[in-house]
Amino acid sequence: TSTRDNSSSMLAVKNWSQALDPTYGLPPDVAFNIIEEDGGDEYSREDTIAAHKYFLAMVSPVFKAMFFGLTKETREVVPIRGTSKDAFTLMIHYIYQKKICWMEKGVFLLLEVVNLAEMYDLEELMEEVKKPLAKYPLT
Repeated sequence: TSTRDNSSSMLAVKNWSQALDPTYGLPPDVAFNIIEEDGGDEYSREDTIAAHKYFLAMVSPVFKAMFFGLTKETREVVPIRGTSKDAFTLMIHYIYQKKICWMEKGVFLLLEVVNLAEMYDLEELMEEVKKPLAKYPLT
């Protein structure tokens, strides 16, 4: 086996979600504060959703522009409007490949995730969420 083959197998991560575990040793470098319609701008660290800029930028051109574009976001805590904390958390969990049982989610939450998938240009997430949405009849 060549050195190149060994290094590529070492880089094959089987579970990206472990990067969100504080004990993993890869601290997040950004947090999102979801500002819902009924709340103000106040937040505590426990209310934020942590992530890694480079990882998000690799999966979404919108996150790439947000963190590394000409008008890049420099705040450690980024305010997000127009969605719920539950929907944004599901999107982050999907990006980090956490197991999600979409069939257990309600239609309104699924529709919020569809909106996020469109907003952040995550085609695979859009396709994933369309499957459980198909079980709901249109009236």
